[in-house]
Amino acid sequence: MFSKSFCITGNHAADTVIYLLDNALEGSAGAADPCITIKGNDHAHFYTLIFSNTVPENIKIKNNSVKTSKTDKKQHGFGLSSMDPVIRKYNGSYTLECKEMVFCIKAVFPKK
Repeated sequence: MFSKSFCITGNHAADTVIYLLDNALEGSAGAADPCITIKGNDHAHFYTLIFSNTVPENIKIKNNSVKTSKTDKKQHGFGLSSMDPVIRKYNGSYTLECKEMVFCIKAVFPKK
């Protein structure tokens, strides 16, 4: 999917994908029509990694973050917060969006 100029090392790349997939799996639980979509794109100067999933209800996003809807707040929400330092370590960024009961995380990484 990505060329040799992709800058994330194996463990960090795997961790990021695991965090995003785990978040999508949990988020789609209870949705009327559970669905997860994963896309990777190679652009001229950067790569994008996009995970989207259906959700049971629209999620409020404030300052590019989400508050967990789980009752045990101490045990949830680690996926997004764990992913943040890895993305930033490689000078990447991400945006969160939720429209029409589809939650989306778009991560952008510059090429070397």
